[in-house]
Amino acid sequence: MRFVQSSSSRESVIRELRKVLQSQAEDWSKVLRSNVLVTPTLRNEQFFLKRPKKWKEYLRLLMVHWYLPEDSVALVHLELEELENKFGTENSIIAHMMLNSEPEMILYILESNVFNNERELFGFIREPFRFANYYFYLFRPRKAKRLVRRRGYKDHGSRRLPHEQHEAKYDYSFTELQNRIEEERQSISDLKELYRGFLE
Repeated sequence: MRFVQSSSSRESVIRELRKVLQSQAEDWSKVLRSNVLVTPTLRNEQFFLKRPKKWKEYLRLLMVHWYLPEDSVALVHLELEELENKFGTENSIIAHMMLNSEPEMILYILESNVFNNERELFGFIREPFRFANYYFYLFRPRKAKRLVRRRGYKDHGSRRLPHEQHEAKYDYSFTELQNRIEEERQSISDLKELYRGFLE
């Protein structure tokens, strides 16, 4: 990020950024506090955070969640970690860097081109955002349907005769596709580690 205002310095931008994110975290914690996460009657229940559908919403939550109170920051962090790969390869690298720690997030924002300058950064974090949409909800599994017992198969289908031509037992194109996916995942993982090494 480059500083376009003469009054801007690295320390002043960091100070103001933390101040704004802290105030937004207080607003979000009021929403999260309204959900009682641990009660004697709900011991084995599962809680989930309402998930963002857009990258900008996810990025905003990533930036704010470090400033939440201790009792909710860990739960929110775990939920946000699960969405790390949801928004594409480039965005997954950005998300990974911001999920490491709060100082690394600040450093990555200042050193990378996620935001071009401080005006764009503060314009992004000060635009209105509905934290009320992102709250914990209780997951209640549906009751299992009664098993219908039948004799034999419901769908008998049609069986090929032995003399008819059968398809190949193995689909080699699937194996090639799987290898390509694994290579891509490995390259993304290596790139993340390279970025972390650069920031350290």
